[in-house]
Amino acid sequence: MTKKRSAPRPSREPAPAAAQESSAAPVPELPVFRELSGARGVRAPLDTLLAGLSRVVPFERASFFFLRPGGGAGLQWAANFRRAPSDDEPEVGLSPRLVNWAMADARPKVAPPGSIGNDRRIYLFLPLWGLGEPLGLVIARTMLDAEGLDVAVESAVQGLAAWFGERVAYAVAYLGAEGERSALAGREAMASALLDSVSEGLVAVDEAGLVSFVNRNARIMLSLFDADYRGRDLVPLLPADVATAFAAVLAEARERGGAPARIVERSAGGADFPLEISATRVLPGKSGPAAGPAASTLLVLRNLSAGARLARLEEIDRLKTEFISTASHELRSPLATVREAVRLLSEGAAGKLSDEQRRLTDMVERNVDWLVRLINDLLDMSRLEAGRIHLDLAAVDLDGLAASVAGRFGVEAERRRLDLRVRLGAPGMRVRADPDRLEQILVNLLANAFKFTLQGFVQLATSTGPDWAEVAVSDSGVGIAADDLPLIFEKFEQVGRRQDLSRKGSGLGLAITRRLVELHGGTIRVASRPDEGSTFTVRLPLAPAAAPEGDGHG
Repeated sequence: MTKKRSAPRPSREPAPAAAQESSAAPVPELPVFRELSGARGVRAPLDTLLAGLSRVVPFERASFFFLRPGGGAGLQWAANFRRAPSDDEPEVGLSPRLVNWAMADARPKVAPPGSIGNDRRIYLFLPLWGLGEPLGLVIARTMLDAEGLDVAVESAVQGLAAWFGERVAYAVAYLGAEGERSALAGREAMASALLDSVSEGLVAVDEAGLVSFVNRNARIMLSLFDADYRGRDLVPLLPADVATAFAAVLAEARERGGAPARIVERSAGGADFPLEISATRVLPGKSGPAAGPAASTLLVLRNLSAGARLARLEEIDRLKTEFISTASHELRSPLATVREAVRLLSEGAAGKLSDEQRRLTDMVERNVDWLVRLINDLLDMSRLEAGRIHLDLAAVDLDGLAASVAGRFGVEAERRRLDLRVRLGAPGMRVRADPDRLEQILVNLLANAFKFTLQGFVQLATSTGPDWAEVAVSDSGVGIAADDLPLIFEKFEQVGRRQDLSRKGSGLGLAITRRLVELHGGTIRVASRPDEGSTFTVRLPLAPAAAPEGDGHG
């Protein structure tokens, strides 16, 4: 008679959570098991385990549990495999005592009839171990009601579980390696993108002179346009006019640990330019069995003509700004004289004017005023670009200033038969701003609204939030096309003039407004549709409760 081996009885305490049931189809749905079963070399062993187990121990249901990811305590259910559904199966719990008993070692364990609730069937516990570590547990509700298992059956079951556990361990290791490989590939791609973004050309070669990396600018400077140069000898790849210099730089870098910059003439794309080449040795961080890669040489290339051109452009831009500032200052005085002379003529200081003479003087006066505004805008823009505008910050009554500025446009609204609306919603609220510059911001926005509104309304409204206040200037004017919105705050852009060339302006008002708002630590945004009007909204920070007026900060 074949001997049977009985296992210790586990605790009879009922477990609060049952092993969840999957559908009858042997395809698990949870991500944990799907990842493992989809990994290389696991799906087939799973089928083999279930088939082999069914031959030696007839079972109705096999429940798979795995240790939680990240080494968390306890087991996590993965999937159930059932031969046929049953409504009267007792719940199989995983109390800590039951888990400790089942996972004490790699040997299969038997819960005799009556150990799990009042169930008279045997429950078989198969610990899954791999590479010397516990991985999970399979609980099979068998179709047996004996007290134990034959020694031969137990040995076969243990062999199946050990074999499957090793396969799961390999799968886990494979998934981990794949994840690490993906992470390394992502980091390599990011590093490559960063190196491609620098203005210098970079070439890395190993001890044998074989290329390990070439960034985008080095490819351009050296006319290297193949897909991949890794593992290829550098010097034979180079154009003839620089190959000798590169070979000398590499030799010096290997001998002395680096090579100082030297300049060679490079010809590419029909243009000549000076190319600066320098090199440095990059030594491995460790020695011995744990040593990293061998020493390599990093070549740094600089197109000196590009740097010279950039410096020249910066100098031209600086001279342009200074010229505009100087010319604007020089023009203000004669224009003021002309305006005063025209005013005296209009008032009859040189005799009574005829209607035609008065029409001409009015035209001169309007154009002089336009030139003065243009010069003031040019001066403001040049100062803003040079960082020479300083703010005298104070706690400014937003509603009071908004009402005052709107009042100055009352006559213009009546003359144009426009409805000027003022909606004040920030009583007593004070913003931290330079009063003069904030007034300039509001005047610019209202003037812009009036300029592009032929009929309907212009509205100025204020509102507040937790730590900010807003001023919105709306109109029912010509609006702005979606393609023009990104350009609206750029210098010399007047998108409205594409619809009506009669509207005069410098194209600087909104550009100045945006820079002044940002100088205050605020934001400006615009919403608009063609023929439906526009809304410009300025948000500014509120002044602290005890902020002194005019603290003089810039």
